[in-house]
Amino acid sequence: MGFFDKVKSIKNMVTGGGATVTIGDFKPVWGEPFSISITAEIGDADVKIDKVYLLVEGNETVRIDNFRFTDGEGDSYYKDIHTTENTFRDEMEVAESQTLEANETYTWEVELELQDVLPTYHGPNAEHSWRLQAALDAFGNDPDSGWVMFELE
Repeated sequence: MGFFDKVKSIKNMVTGGGATVTIGDFKPVWGEPFSISITAEIGDADVKIDKVYLLVEGNETVRIDNFRFTDGEGDSYYKDIHTTENTFRDEMEVAESQTLEANETYTWEVELELQDVLPTYHGPNAEHSWRLQAALDAFGNDPDSGWVMFELE
């Protein structure tokens, strides 16, 4: 490995730039299995990974504006309440340790089933949303797809 290959490898480790990871279109159905396609386009240097994984999260957000609080002395004040709680989180291993070769494209399929979970909803003061992210577990910053929002009905 030449000097510039080492520099490239270090840059990719720090930035996660050794690969571009994407998630293909999918159709989630509550309580039924659905397929998710994960693609990794490898840059101009090999990428050694410990695994390919998929993160799935459900989050409930509550927003109440001008909520009235009263202290023990009868004085009142108003405050906005905005909070998000995680209702579901799972990490699925999609593929094991391997070396992904430079300038190649790799695709993995994973089947996901979400049951006994909250569906997506949007109310006046609360909402429940779903998102997922695919990533390559590599030394340094993991190349990932970024969070992809989806509706689960």
